[in-house]
Amino acid sequence: MKKYLSVALFFFVAFQSLAYALEPFVLITNQKSGTFYLRSILEDATGLPSKFHCRAASNDFFGVCHCANQFLPDAQNILLIRDPREVLISYAHFVTKQAMKSKKSWLGDKRALFLSLSLQDKIRYLLDLDNPFELKIHMSQLGKRYAQSKIMANVLCVRFEELVGPKGGGSLMAQIGALRRIRSFIDLKMSTMQLLRIADRRWGKTGTFRRGVIGRWQEDIDRNLAEEIKASVWGPLIIQLGYAEDENW
Repeated sequence: MKKYLSVALFFFVAFQSLAYALEPFVLITNQKSGTFYLRSILEDATGLPSKFHCRAASNDFFGVCHCANQFLPDAQNILLIRDPREVLISYAHFVTKQAMKSKKSWLGDKRALFLSLSLQDKIRYLLDLDNPFELKIHMSQLGKRYAQSKIMANVLCVRFEELVGPKGGGSLMAQIGALRRIRSFIDLKMSTMQLLRIADRRWGKTGTFRRGVIGRWQEDIDRNLAEEIKASVWGPLIIQLGYAEDENW
């Protein structure tokens, strides 16, 4: 029995040593972009706890925040992005769920009206709405952060569509590529297979998970709504982030 305990203790200490040898890093995302999925993968893979709404990094934890005003100059910054059209749809479902759970919603006296709307009209309602979650503000910041990620050595941009793998309608090779880039970026000593097992285990296990399948926006956004999105602050962002070549989507 003592022998098995000694072996277990050895691997525990080795794993903890591995975690503290990592490059300090922070995870920067936007609402409804897979934040909790990647956060849980990083926690399991590194052995480090995370601190939400925290733009800081150390050898003891990694911060997680929604679109910070700037990247950390003395840490590795992982920027997670997702197709803004999918973000809008997911956000509409999220707000609906929150409003159904509590009458004390940030929607205030518009709560009943919002809940009575179709999904497409809920998206219209949210397009230009300023609210406590500051979605529109964060999305405008995301465009700036994405442009900076292309020229900054301490910033790695990862797409949600790459990360989800086959379970989310993506490809295994894209998932492997994303996990390997993250591994190299923070100097994580873990095999690709180990990372894939963690990603598979964590899929769908977060509290805010709804569907997580990519490329389904065409089912929920018709031509009229698409034109409204193009005319909003979201339209240029879809192109800037590389989710469309032009406005002909």
